[in-house]
Amino acid sequence: MKNYHIITFFILFAAFSFKKMDMAEITSNLYMDKYEVTNADWKSFEKHLINEGENPAEYRKNDVWKWQPFTDNYYSNIAYEDYPVVGVTYRGAKKYCAWKGSQSEISGTFRLPTFAEIQYQIQEGEQGRKWQKWQKRARKRTERLYNFSNTKMNHVVAPSKAYVDNKFGVYNIKGNVSEMTEVEGQAAGGSWTNIEDDKDWATQTQTYDAPSDWLGFRCVCEL
Repeated sequence: MKNYHIITFFILFAAFSFKKMDMAEITSNLYMDKYEVTNADWKSFEKHLINEGENPAEYRKNDVWKWQPFTDNYYSNIAYEDYPVVGVTYRGAKKYCAWKGSQSEISGTFRLPTFAEIQYQIQEGEQGRKWQKWQKRARKRTERLYNFSNTKMNHVVAPSKAYVDNKFGVYNIKGNVSEMTEVEGQAAGGSWTNIEDDKDWATQTQTYDAPSDWLGFRCVCEL
């Protein structure tokens, strides 16, 4: 009975800790950020880098936008605090996840997700009553469930908490920004630059060779 109470305590403690970090349970030993890492999140990390004597410019590039107003304002303007951070290098994303783990009360491995883990989110996350309800409402109101481009013209990036969550409670796993995986140069999921009619963008591997305005990331914790 004593062991049962100890196990129950640790389960509840872990659930509370992950909830506090805005992470959703995917499997019994894997948790994922509910939201793409935001500009505000990255600014907290930059303070840590500066305190450690490191140069934040080594981990995030500001000149990835095609539009000068976004280059000037997207990261610095408080209006974009809750938007996904872009321009981050692969090394920067890995370093951020490790730092997030160091701030946690959980003794797990914080890292970038694998391609398979993101694909599981895209496919399995759209199953069940919750997603069916979103689909029904979207059809009725002609709304989008993800952020993508619906014409040959580019759309625009949206806040990390925009649109709707899937059955796990994860937002924007299929659109808004594509997300880095554990493999350098590989990303998964579509982005705000993808065309709605292209059915393959959400399930195929995306590739990159430098930070970009369509590329962000989120972390997972493996217990």
